[in-house]
Amino acid sequence: MKNRLLLTTALVAVSFAANVYANPFPEDATDLISGSYVVEHTGNPIFHEGNVKISKDAVLKVNTYGEDAGDDWVSPENAFVVKGNLTVGDEQQGGGTLIMYREDNEKPMMFVEGNTTIDNGASVTMRNDDGSWATIISKTADIKGGTLDLNGAEFVTDEDLNISGGVINLTEGSISAGNNEEQSIGNINITGGEVNLIGKTVEAGMDSNGVISISGGKVTMQGNDNDDAALWGNVSVSDKAVINMNGKARIDVDESENISISGGTINVAGNENTFRAVNDVEMSGGVLNIAKGADLHINKDDGTTAEKGTLALSGEVNLNGTLISNVSGDGSLNIKSSGALVDGNVLGTNLSFEADHSLSKAISGAIEDLASLNVNTGTLTFDKEVYGTLGTLTVKDTLNIEESLFVNNDLNLTDNATINMNEDLSVMDGGINMTGGTVNVNEASVLWAAKDINISGGELNLKGEMDTIYDWLDENDVPLPKPETPGDININGGIVNILSDSAEISTEGNVVVSDSGVINVNNGAKLYIGGMPDEDDEEDGDENQTDTINLINGGSINLAGTLVANISGDDRGVINFESSEAVIEGDVDTPSLTFNFDHSLSKAITGTLGSVDKLTVAKGTLSFDKEP
Repeated sequence: MKNRLLLTTALVAVSFAANVYANPFPEDATDLISGSYVVEHTGNPIFHEGNVKISKDAVLKVNTYGEDAGDDWVSPENAFVVKGNLTVGDEQQGGGTLIMYREDNEKPMMFVEGNTTIDNGASVTMRNDDGSWATIISKTADIKGGTLDLNGAEFVTDEDLNISGGVINLTEGSISAGNNEEQSIGNINITGGEVNLIGKTVEAGMDSNGVISISGGKVTMQGNDNDDAALWGNVSVSDKAVINMNGKARIDVDESENISISGGTINVAGNENTFRAVNDVEMSGGVLNIAKGADLHINKDDGTTAEKGTLALSGEVNLNGTLISNVSGDGSLNIKSSGALVDGNVLGTNLSFEADHSLSKAISGAIEDLASLNVNTGTLTFDKEVYGTLGTLTVKDTLNIEESLFVNNDLNLTDNATINMNEDLSVMDGGINMTGGTVNVNEASVLWAAKDINISGGELNLKGEMDTIYDWLDENDVPLPKPETPGDININGGIVNILSDSAEISTEGNVVVSDSGVINVNNGAKLYIGGMPDEDDEEDGDENQTDTINLINGGSINLAGTLVANISGDDRGVINFESSEAVIEGDVDTPSLTFNFDHSLSKAITGTLGSVDKLTVAKGTLSFDKEP
């Protein structure tokens, strides 16, 4: 709905009339601070030479009307015309009342050929219950304060309309700038104040043939089942603006116009809220909040065909309800509740979860090239493929991996984070830094990293396999990028628990256990350092590749099962034999040995035994049947 009202210049008579209720309207009305005045309908145009200012205790009622000539054109016949500027209210002394209201079906109407200013303390009431809308048309306008109650009314400027303060309540009707498209461009600039648009039996909205620029203040839109509340035209939201869309609210632009959000906050509540545009909705900054149970539709509509649109996101979306749109860009998409839904594709964003959810239920469309995935609160089930790349994975609560997950950059695990792996997790061009939390690598799952794995806190439970791989070849020998330095596995404060008979730790760098880092190999479990033998090796009688653990400076291995590895280090590294079945299938040199069960050296260590600085028999009987 875009009303264009044209003012003609066919004003031929001057008349000021008083009724029994009011004082005559004075010829000098530049500073009216008391008294009640009326401009009464006379059947002729009424115009006032000079400026009009109403403040303090002064009241002006305009009872003239214009005639609707059809085709969005209004004749000024019988209207009241101010040839200069109109001011209602005063920055210092406040006050001033302007009333435009008729009880018949005529159109209350007033023209201001200069600027209209609504200032501190002003009260402006425009209403028509039975006929055409009450109308003020001004060349320009500045709304700085006061209250405007517009019910079945329109406030129109030929050029710019500036709103920096005050309260505007518009119930059915419009606030428009750029009245005459052929002669002028009008912008609506909102830097402060409060605008409430309430649609009832017809729409309520703001319309500009230039730009509706909202950089401050608050705009609230509330429609109902009968009609919407809306903004029409190029819409720019920035800085400290607040927009509340409370149901049946629309921002609606044509082909040559855009919705641009570079700052501010948009709050969405209720249902059937819509952004409609031909182009993508550009959100380079600011915050979009969609409440629980609410929905926002972004529609791409050129007037001929309509389809799901795209939010080009560099700002922040906090989603508790439903966003019906595709989302692209490097902004932040925060899933805040278990019922939140993006009904569309997601491309390239920073995706965060702050509630229990699953990827398949949170996003209905394809997911591709995420900048990051962050599990901040609750449990996320990773049960949907992410195409392309995932930049960074951060887990602060719980992540269940049910679909292979590929991450480009470092994986950082802290605090009480938990990852349950039922499929592979691969860090393609970074390392893993674990300072806390728990990782459960379940049956047939593999944890891969191209660079270092640093475990300085938390627990890593291996129920399947764990690899760190810096040079990975697929079946076609196509390599991934190879770092210059091989990746190491550093267990220097955390705990690694081996719970299966086929766990593996392998690297072409070093495996180092130090600084209170611990490897626990449970009874019946088996850990291979350097790789398990494959079927061809077993058939050929070849041994598996056995690598070395460097056990130094307070690191320890608690061994109740089997460890296939060579071990070197210093006397501050300790191997604790925790069962009679504990065995090291490899060479041991330098670390301290402690036995807590009956055992023999020859059965405990199958390879060569180098120098041993400390040998402790804490419990049980040890057969010293092998020479260092």
